[in-house]
Amino acid sequence: MSIRERKKRKGIRWCFFILSLVLFVTAFVYYFWFTPLGYRMSVMFHGFRELSPGIYVDKEYEGDRYIILKRINAAKARHSEFWGEVKSNPTIIITDDEKKIARLGGDHNAYTIAVFAVRTYISLSSSWINVDVIAHELTHAETHYRVFHGLISFKRPIPVWFDEGLALQNDTRERYGDTAWIYATDYTRKKVDLDAINGEEFYEGTEKEVLYNYIVSRYEVKKWITENGIEALKTLLEEIRRGGDFNTLYNKNKQE
Repeated sequence: MSIRERKKRKGIRWCFFILSLVLFVTAFVYYFWFTPLGYRMSVMFHGFRELSPGIYVDKEYEGDRYIILKRINAAKARHSEFWGEVKSNPTIIITDDEKKIARLGGDHNAYTIAVFAVRTYISLSSSWINVDVIAHELTHAETHYRVFHGLISFKRPIPVWFDEGLALQNDTRERYGDTAWIYATDYTRKKVDLDAINGEEFYEGTEKEVLYNYIVSRYEVKKWITENGIEALKTLLEEIRRGGDFNTLYNKNKQE
């Protein structure tokens, strides 16, 4: 092989290396700056300051930080009372900046990543810093931890109606309560089809239709827990984590 050919091959290798490096850096920057989960994972680099361990507040936030801590602690107390033992430790992110809310992917929701060590990132704006909403999102975090810990997973092994219905067990807002269920089901005369709201269709439709989905899901899960107990719920989530089928396990102890 001539010197010219060796130089040519070396040049090609360097070009390939540089191109690969550029693509990697571009993908890295895109993920942590322009995807909701990536932005949440790197929130400490986006103008947020740690108010307390695991609680990040936008440095431009004008709300009362004492109120934030007070309501989060109250929500955690309710959360602990429900579960008995809390295993999750979600990161809570707070901002009122519309651009940052858009980057986070919402002003009151939870994102979970499950790669052995489960992490959930909860975002909240001032409009949603109340005990019910915080407890709701904390319950999502605990549910996801119990279903995903120790696994690599990119799919949801539980239906959306169950995930949301369980989160509502720690959310006492009247719009989702027993009275709302009575009216939503026309005094139990309206048949509830939970199979129709297993996935993202849960969140689709008019505001009234989506509210109905939340109401009937809360009631269904509440009924199951009342009949079977909180320990049965923990066992259910653990068996799902081990690969069990939700419908089989859920209906095994369900009383008609």
